[in-house]
This record gives sequence, C-alpha cells and structure tokens, in this order.
Amino acid sequence: MVDYGNQPTPADDNNLPEVPEQKKWMHGEDSEKKYTEILEAMPTSPRLAYWTVRVAEEAGRWAEAEYKEGLSDGYIAVGYIDPELDEVSHRELGVIVYQFTEDIYPGRYVDFLEVDAIKVPIVRRAVRYEAHVNVRTSLQEGVAACWAEGGQGDVDEGWLTAKHVVEDGRGHVIFGERIDLFEASSLMGSGLVIRAGQKSIDAALVHAHRAPYAPLDPLPSIASHYGLLVEFTKLSGKLTSAMIINTPGSSSHLLTSPDWPQRFTMDKAGDDGDSGSLIRDIQSGAAVGIYVGQDVLRTTSGSYEYFGVGLPMEQVQAVMGLRIFR
Repeated sequence: MVDYGNQPTPADDNNLPEVPEQKKWMHGEDSEKKYTEILEAMPTSPRLAYWTVRVAEEAGRWAEAEYKEGLSDGYIAVGYIDPELDEVSHRELGVIVYQFTEDIYPGRYVDFLEVDAIKVPIVRRAVRYEAHVNVRTSLQEGVAACWAEGGQGDVDEGWLTAKHVVEDGRGHVIFGERIDLFEASSLMGSGLVIRAGQKSIDAALVHAHRAPYAPLDPLPSIASHYGLLVEFTKLSGKLTSAMIINTPGSSSHLLTSPDWPQRFTMDKAGDDGDSGSLIRDIQSGAAVGIYVGQDVLRTTSGSYEYFGVGLPMEQVQAVMGLRIFR
C-alpha cells in the first residue's frame, strides 16, 4: 500500500490567496458541500480546498463556452500544472485540457483563466488514453464496482461496471449477452447486459439476481476532489492505493450531460482487466468513481508517465439515474 504519511496534500498552496470571508460560489449549496468535503480531506490546506472548488467552477464555465458541443475525446480537469509534464516554468494550480490522441506531447499553455483574485494557466495535454479491459478469450469478463438499482424494480438492477468491459471489438455494447463479473478475483456471478451510459459515459449495468441473504446497504458517494486518498481492487484481488491529482471541472450541466464525460486522474494506474473496479475513499469507504483505464503522458524530458483514470460516481448516478449499494 502506498504510504502518504499524515499530509496527503502538497505544500504548493503557499502562493494562493487566503480564503475570502465572502466566498464567491457560482453554484450555491453544491459548491459549499464540495468545499466542505475537500476541507475534511485536507484540513491543513483550506486555501487549496477553496481555490480548487473556485477554479473548477470557472473551468466548467470556460469549457462550456469553448467547447459548445461537448468534449467526447477528452476532459477538463483542475490540478497542478508541472514543469515535468507541461511546457511551463513553475508548478502552480491550473486548468488542464486532456486531449486523447496517438500523437502525444507535453502540456502546452493555451490561455489563462481569471478567477477572482488570481489568474490560473490553462494547458492542453495531448495524451494517449488506454482502457484497461481484460484481454478476452471467448468468455466476456469484467470487474464489478458495486450493486446498483434504477427505477424499474428488479428488472433494472445488477452489477455496475465500465461500459467498455461489455463491448465487442467494434465498440458496440453486447446487450443481452451473458458475462461473468469478479470482485477481488472472486466470481460475483453471471448476468446479462441491460443498460449502458449514453455516449462517452463509460458505465453499464449487468442484470443479475443478488443472493437473498446479502443485505443491501446504501453506498454513500463523495466528489472526486483533489488530494483525496483512494483505493481500488484489481482483477487479481490486489488492493491499489492512489491519490487524486486532478478533479473535474464543475457545473451542473457538465455533470448531468453525456456530452461532457467527467474524469479524474490518480497518481497510480491499474492494469488490463481492472476496468469497472470501484474507487473508494480510503478514510470513509464512500464511492468516488469507477476505474476505467490510464492516461499515457509524455514528459518534457522525453520519458513517459502513466496515471490512472476514474469516472466520477456522481456523474454515473446523475446521468443513469442509479442508486448504489454495498
């Protein structure tokens, strides 16, 4: 397990202004809730907590104006730009546009964003995204994130997993076909694919009958905020710990629209076959997202870095109308 010690957040917030007495929220109670969650995760860094939420809000507004039709081949994130990963002079909080491509290169400055008392850089990172689906034989396999239910009773319930796990070689969802789902290398059961997220929402529901002796407890979920320590269980059963290093741009429209797939980035990646695993908050056990793959980045020195990618559970629930359980 990765040991981050007692301080899960970097000390890079020294250049950020103090938290103002009158907080400038764009989205009211939702922003206040996210700020509180972030502050609980990093109590020694209230400045980073506040400015992460504020920059994420403005980044969401900027993204909607810049990409009016949505962004299906990438995502908008907020985190630290880094001279090792971006063509910039120093490390600071900023907006990162991840663009999926085979021609990868370090982040390049494209603009700046005014957020109250500060200006933050916007960089574009051309990355290669790799979904971590299992190398398949004739048997379809995947990792179960958790139990989920929609609004259609027992015909709309089952195991939640990543959508690309239940696609054929041409990218079509294999509705009605039976697949096996695993958790911690143990077979959870077989089921039929009955639902899938629209467009780039990488989630699917596999219908199955849960054992009657297994009680259902609601699984709380929290925002995938910067600096949060999380864990996910690989297909092999090994537990991987990681830190969230980029949080999604924020707005109610981005969250609820399949044209705006949200992503968050972690400092550790899994392997082929791990897609669909539940990403949990280490401290509370709450659901944060679904593990879907990795971003491959080229550094300014010419080497490569690999970062895990998650789909926020709050978007899965918002777009697909699901409730989740443990």
